[in-house]
Amino acid sequence: MKSVAIIGAGAAGLTCLKSLLEYGIQPVIFERSDRFGGLWKLNENGQEPDTAAYRSLMTNTSKQMMAFSDFPFEKVVADFPLREVVSDYLKNYAEQFNLAQYIQFNTSVIRADKQRDGRFIVEVESEGNKETHSFEWLIVANGRHEKVAMPEIDGLDTFPGTVLHSRDYFSPESFEGKTVLVVGAGSSAIDIASEVADVASGAFLSMRSPSWLVPRFIDNKAYDLQLTKLSASLPKVVREKAFRSKLMKAYKQYDDEAIRQYFGTPDHSLDLEKQRFVPNDLLLKRLEQGKLKVKPVIQSISGNEVTFEDGSTEMVDTIIFATGYQIDIPFMKPALMGVENNYVPLYQQVFSPVTPNLAMCGMCYIVGPILPALEMQGRYIAEVIAGHTQLPSPEVMEKEVEKHRLLCEERKVNPMRVQTLTYLDAIAKIIGVAPKVWGNLGSLIQLLTGPVVAARYRLNGRKSQKELARRVLKDLRQG
Repeated sequence: MKSVAIIGAGAAGLTCLKSLLEYGIQPVIFERSDRFGGLWKLNENGQEPDTAAYRSLMTNTSKQMMAFSDFPFEKVVADFPLREVVSDYLKNYAEQFNLAQYIQFNTSVIRADKQRDGRFIVEVESEGNKETHSFEWLIVANGRHEKVAMPEIDGLDTFPGTVLHSRDYFSPESFEGKTVLVVGAGSSAIDIASEVADVASGAFLSMRSPSWLVPRFIDNKAYDLQLTKLSASLPKVVREKAFRSKLMKAYKQYDDEAIRQYFGTPDHSLDLEKQRFVPNDLLLKRLEQGKLKVKPVIQSISGNEVTFEDGSTEMVDTIIFATGYQIDIPFMKPALMGVENNYVPLYQQVFSPVTPNLAMCGMCYIVGPILPALEMQGRYIAEVIAGHTQLPSPEVMEKEVEKHRLLCEERKVNPMRVQTLTYLDAIAKIIGVAPKVWGNLGSLIQLLTGPVVAARYRLNGRKSQKELARRVLKDLRQG
């Protein structure tokens, strides 16, 4: 049996473990905390932050789109689950597939290196004791939400108030009566600004360019359930025009001043490949209520006074930077992964062309449902380790990675960004689990006109579960 180590017992590590077990391969997971769940795990008292997920965090994608391919959410769960519900979902997933027995909790990886014989040496520490293990394969699944990215701002060191990153934000109560500036334009920035504005004496959101705000429900239906295989096949310009029309229609419930303050101009362009789309139903309401003001990029800070690029100034006592994360794998040498400038060259965003038998799950920037993308990566890794799917030579992988990077550079998009639905199809074809439309006539209508849920990738290929997949698709049609 091949020896495999997985670092991290979050959603990525769990689904890699489960996929490997399906092929009779029993890996070991090293998890530094006492619980699995990664980003979604909860403290026992639920009162303190210990991950990047804040207390009120709600999923950006519906439960139908977010579910693993063979483990749907319970029907009683809300369409957009809260953090604790997702935490329970992962706990139930681990129990359903008996995963906990393969996890070594409270075990930190100190060092992972490649030996001359091709095996990986992994040094771990648990309760003060250090051990060294050897493995044929190493899977890095510790996520990309550990090392925060903080901007360099002239005068920030003179600010006497509270400065924190969104990773350390937990709930709005402690900001009551404060004047708060939130910096960023992604999901965390917009969510935090929306809820802090309701209790703060003054609240501002500083951003370089606006994200598109997407109502979680459009026409009484979860917004992401409206994207089908059929609609995805339409020309990009047609899809963008239709989606923009739906959003502008939804914005009509807010006054023109709120829209103008957020977007700046009414003809704000929409690009599905490059722009951020943030599900949020509160921000425009806070602008309308006058509880929040949008500001441009910070130019400088002097004491409590913040000057923005348009020359305006505001006095604030708290700054929350929701400015993202830097890829950080402290237990490995950068040269072993080829990491440079927050970029890791990976074949299909999974396999290292630099170091054989090194795979990463969840290292890319996923736009759309995250769990299905992690699961597909886990299935791909398991297929390769089990010998059912062959990787190209390192030289070919390196050329493909560089070709992709140059193409993304030309189009000015992040080379590590993947659109979940496109990505799922691409990997499914590689490992032979893409649904065969004409072989599933009973589910044909749902495959073409229904949402692109992960269950469709259990209809065909190895480890398929036709009955379960058909039932999930049928439930969607009836729902």
